[in-house]
This record gives sequence, structure tokens and C-alpha cells, in this order.
Amino acid sequence: MLRKCNETYLSMSYRYHICGTLPRRYNKILSDLQMVILENLCVTESADYNSLCKKTGRSRTTLIQSINSLAKNGYIETQKVNPEREKSKVTFKLTYKGKSHAWNIGVDAENVLRIEGNSAVNNYVQLLKELPSLPRRYMFHHLALHFLQRYGWMEDDDDEYKKTLKESFQDGLMDSVGDEDYDSRNIFTPKIRNWLERIYSSEELKDLKEELYNIRNNINSTIERLPV
Repeated sequence: MLRKCNETYLSMSYRYHICGTLPRRYNKILSDLQMVILENLCVTESADYNSLCKKTGRSRTTLIQSINSLAKNGYIETQKVNPEREKSKVTFKLTYKGKSHAWNIGVDAENVLRIEGNSAVNNYVQLLKELPSLPRRYMFHHLALHFLQRYGWMEDDDDEYKKTLKESFQDGLMDSVGDEDYDSRNIFTPKIRNWLERIYSSEELKDLKEELYNIRNNINSTIERLPV
């Protein structure tokens, strides 16, 4: 039986990020308010105290303590709109550590990766947003898994980003193929095909195709040996 997104045998964290069907998993490292702040920063560009007060329903005084703690521990960055003014408006954005933590407490990967500074990653995110719900969830899950979990040691290098994108695409493809609702037309849209030709060399695409042929042959061999 092929896997379906809502089947109970999916692992807990995997099933949560792919299907969104599990109860929210709170991580007690942060307070409930701090986790709400992380969620809001995922979908709000240039958030400030005023916008966070409206979103959370908390006073500025209450937010200051939580935000200072988040900044001190590397989850968010603060920036003055006008650095030369002492009382300039302050905005906040998530660091990679903050994005990774937001994803691990259950924030949808699509929201976590919505605002991304690297152009190669951002372009890929925009392509994934145009895909149907499945395989979009598989693709975003593996992009978050490869990209966010590497903060702190991933080099700020275009080749490193491309390598990460390729790995996440291939893993997302493999998971999509294993879903009973899989339809190759939903993944290999004209835009995705163009993206593959830009990011992969001809030799790499041939290697990927060969890998898929080998997987198909292994599956066929396995099917033939089943005692039914």
C-alpha cells in the first residue's frame, strides 16, 4: 500500500511537518509568548513593537523582556531603522536559529521560509508555492530539513546553497513518488523543468535519471520476489 499523507504510520515529527495533523509540540526552552513572536516574525517583514503588540495582544513592556531574551540567545536580530538616531524605530527579523526553532515547534515550513535573503533559495521557494498541496508539502519539508538544520555550519556560498537545494529537491521527489496521490505532472511543471536545467549540469541530470532507473529496477526486482 502506498503511503498517504494522513496515514497514522508516519513518524510523529515527519507526519506533523508533512500533514499538519498532530497537536502542536511546545518546546519549553521558550515561553508561549516567545513562540508566538517567532511565528509572527515568520510571516511579517520588518516587524516592530507596534505590529507585534497588535498581533500578540500584549503591551510593549511585556514584549521587551521576551524580545531581549530572544535576541540575546540568537533567535532574532534587532535593527534600528535609522542607526544614527538614539530613539530610532527598531525592527526585528529571525535568524536561521530562530527559523529552525520555529519550524521545530510546528510552524509550517512554507511560512518559515517565506522571507529568505538568499536569492537562490528565495527563487526556489517561489516555484514551490505554485505547486499543488502535494507535492508542495513534501518539497517544503525537505527544504526546511536540509536548509534550516544547517544553520551555524553551512557556508555562505552559492555552490553550498545550490547543493542544498538539489539535495532537498531529490528527497522531496522521492517522498512524493511514494505517496499514493503522486502525479509527476504536479512536480515537473515547465517552471520546475527550467529550474532543473539552470541549477543542474547536464551530467548531473543524467546521473539523477540513472539513479531513478536503478531505483525502478530494484523495486521491480523486489516485486517479482514477493510470495504472492
